[in-house]
Amino acid sequence: MGRLLTLFSHYLCVAIMAFFKFIFCSPKSTDWFGVLVTLSAVAAALFQEKFRSWWDKPKLNIFIKLEPPDCVKTPFGNGGDGYQFRFIVKNEGSQMANDAQVYLSELSKRGPDGEFRPETSFLPMNFLWAHYTREVYLNIAPKMGKHCNLGQIPNPAPGCKVVLHLALEVTPNTGSNEIGPGCYRLFLKVAANNVGPDLPPKIGQSEVRIDRSLLSHH
Repeated sequence: MGRLLTLFSHYLCVAIMAFFKFIFCSPKSTDWFGVLVTLSAVAAALFQEKFRSWWDKPKLNIFIKLEPPDCVKTPFGNGGDGYQFRFIVKNEGSQMANDAQVYLSELSKRGPDGEFRPETSFLPMNFLWAHYTREVYLNIAPKMGKHCNLGQIPNPAPGCKVVLHLALEVTPNTGSNEIGPGCYRLFLKVAANNVGPDLPPKIGQSEVRIDRSLLSHH
């Protein structure tokens, strides 16, 4: 793609030169022609990156599987076992995604009537990237992926309700990052510095059921 863009810039410059040569081909316009050719070459060089950005873009998508390495059983610090859940963000484009982030914009819960309604106490914020210390922004190279933490279920003792602790950038004082049994819908936005505002963030939604059946995938 980079080679094609270079050739495009070259032929654009040649076309501009030919155009001006056609218009200013009289002897009196020789100096003007030289000036315009120089300006055309400079313009092509200056805007080459802009031309490149029209074709070379990050393309971010989210994937999750209920199996390792996305979902794993892992020991916790107090000696018990818990469950860690992650999803992977892949850059399927042809340009580095700079400072990529995943934002949980809304959390809805399904009611007895089957309708999903927003959890009004939930505080929207970013997820944390996996394998890093409190990292919210991360670069993702083309055709590569990075795991992002969804949350964890620590020490689900028999007889106790299952609670998923969402892996958000901060722990809200309201405890809205802790979601108990039920079926939830998560509205996610994944974006980067070079994905917007002219390239809008990728927006999607996913449903997750919090109960003991979730613990059978590890």
